[in-house]
Amino acid sequence: MTRKADTAPQTSDALTQFALPAFGSMFQMGTAWMENITAISAEMAEFMSTRLQQEMAAQQALLGCKNLGELEALRADFLKTTMSDYMAQASKIAEMTGKVSSEMAVDQLHHQHATPL
Repeated sequence: MTRKADTAPQTSDALTQFALPAFGSMFQMGTAWMENITAISAEMAEFMSTRLQQEMAAQQALLGCKNLGELEALRADFLKTTMSDYMAQASKIAEMTGKVSSEMAVDQLHHQHATPL
């Protein structure tokens, strides 16, 4: 039994030395991924908050309309603005997601070459 106790730390150390670079890059990628996903989530939350405020303002404006022409103009402007905002946000989120994917791919490639086989 003494012998197993003596060899166990050596095996563990060798395994740690071999696996640490690989797991280190995985943990680093996981951290980077979480930071970027958090940024994307914060962006989406801010967008939704802004849109909610704009929708409430539009409802208030619609309630104040005095004729059908005014109502139609407000509705058309609201739809145009809403579509433009959502398209811009989709583009921004796609750009942020693409950046995350690119950074992670480059990082993985860099660490893949640094990992001993």
